[in-house]
Amino acid sequence: MPARRSPDMEHRVDLEEGGILHIRVRGTLSPEDVTQIAARMREAFSGGDQRLVLMDQREAEPRFSREARKAIQREAPELVWDRGGLYGLTHFNRMISRVIVGLVGRSKETRFFDTEDEARAWLRAGMAPRDPP
Repeated sequence: MPARRSPDMEHRVDLEEGGILHIRVRGTLSPEDVTQIAARMREAFSGGDQRLVLMDQREAEPRFSREARKAIQREAPELVWDRGGLYGLTHFNRMISRVIVGLVGRSKETRFFDTEDEARAWLRAGMAPRDPP
């Protein structure tokens, strides 16, 4: 299910089979984009057993704008996940993201990776087994 998009929004938010919410940030991340992505995260996590986030930043702008960082800081405290794997961040965005994740108390549940495969493996390692049907 793609994120609702502004005309310039290239980002995607998809709830994958297995309960992983895959967020792909492409290009510039505006404050409005942050708000839309956060709303999709809350919607996706409203009834699920596990809240697993996989965030792809390979195609994101090399730096978050000050306005986008403020929007992330505003939205982040309301977003709760069991495990979050972020990958493809520039050094600067990784540093900023670590600070924000720490400020909102999600450091233990969040890891940073170089590749999608590494992030997915870490998410899967922490997935609770499902009851048989």
